[in-house]
Amino acid sequence: MKNRKTKEQRMRANTNASMNERAVLNVAETADFLRVSESSIWKLIRQGKITPTRIGDRVLFARVYLQRYVQGS
Repeated sequence: MKNRKTKEQRMRANTNASMNERAVLNVAETADFLRVSESSIWKLIRQGKITPTRIGDRVLFARVYLQRYVQGS
């Protein structure tokens, strides 16, 4: 028999790959990207240091914007 990946393994691999390439990130992904806590992300928003895009209830950040923020810090 061929060595086949389970559905869960395929989904996990796709999620990890797509997260690395995604153009927009949610708060949890942004915290991982910046290597800070989610509460720090909310604090940066309140301080006006980063600006999210809100779509309905979702709070999103452009990866390009975050990369510029890191380079400017």
